[in-house]
Amino acid sequence: MVKFFVAFVLLYSTSSIAKDFLYRAKNNVNIRGTSCIQAGNQVGLVKEGDIVLASDHGVFPDEPCAKSKEWFYLRSGKTSGHAVKENFERLPEDQVATLDVRGRAWLKSSPCISGGKIIGSFGESEMVAIIQRDVVVENPRCGGPWSRVQVDGKRGYMMKEYLKFLADPKQDSQNVVEPQIDKRRSEKMTR
Repeated sequence: MVKFFVAFVLLYSTSSIAKDFLYRAKNNVNIRGTSCIQAGNQVGLVKEGDIVLASDHGVFPDEPCAKSKEWFYLRSGKTSGHAVKENFERLPEDQVATLDVRGRAWLKSSPCISGGKIIGSFGESEMVAIIQRDVVVENPRCGGPWSRVQVDGKRGYMMKEYLKFLADPKQDSQNVVEPQIDKRRSEKMTR
């Protein structure tokens, strides 16, 4: 009983610090209600190329399922469930952004403030897949600049000013400044 309790506490504590990330389906993938492949357990389907939000750590498969596959919990639109991790590839950081907005940001059907339908609205820190970083808009009344994105299973356009890109391809990795350590301060801390 003690071993079970310790294992549960470790699992719970590590799962609470796991971060979600965006993954692209390598092929059509069934979403399962539990982490087990069995008849009648399918709750949805992710099509090849679709982008899903999933935990960056696996979940343990339910018994009596084979333990040879790593599973994770994912969300795609209004569907959520479990899928085999090997069927997905993690999106590179230069294709991911988070919303940096107070309140809500609109996902639009076209890159224009005054035109197009509002497909959805999303809040701060929502993860966004970048389809096209810079969308050229000829009409100056449309505002901008814009990016073509996918968020929560929906594709459309968002203004770039609301997107915080995880990696900036223009940033030169050779120009990264290393933090300077104050030797006197570190010596006091080790005493």
